[in-house]
Amino acid sequence: GGMLTCAEERFREAAEVWHLHGMTRAAWERHNDAEFSLYDITEPGFKFNMSDLQAALGLAQLPRAETWLARRKEIVEAYDAAFAGIPGIRTLKRRPHVRSALHIYPVILEPGALRISRDQFITAMRAENIQCYVHFPALHLTSLYRRVLGHKPGDFPVAEAAAASLVTLPLFPAMTADDVQ
Repeated sequence: GGMLTCAEERFREAAEVWHLHGMTRAAWERHNDAEFSLYDITEPGFKFNMSDLQAALGLAQLPRAETWLARRKEIVEAYDAAFAGIPGIRTLKRRPHVRSALHIYPVILEPGALRISRDQFITAMRAENIQCYVHFPALHLTSLYRRVLGHKPGDFPVAEAAAASLVTLPLFPAMTADDVQ
């Protein structure tokens, strides 16, 4: 949370502008110059700069990143093997040339293939102390998009179908083998 790495310099440069409200110069740069120089706003931006405490926490966790990623990969491989061939549950495809952070493990519950709905599935899993969730609702059906853009059910049927069938299973490095099983 709060850190960004960029393989390409242009992405880093763009992120630096976006995280400062679209301004070309950060406050510490504007106030440390002996000569006054006004900043420019070149892009729509956001307030995404992190505090010193968040940065220190991120730096302390960074050495663990590869270990955590390796553990997440083990869990994903175990999930993939466990769900292979189970009717009604489909895992998402991953591209072999893309290195993912593997921060979530979504599955698709095939519509009509199970005797229960997605929401009933999540409730049943929670009853077994397995915290599933829906990370990706159909955005156009959220209050903001309905209010601001006037979207309604049926406007994006593929997104609606995907959102109605996605469930995110637990995935974190501290999971034990029993947790994964």
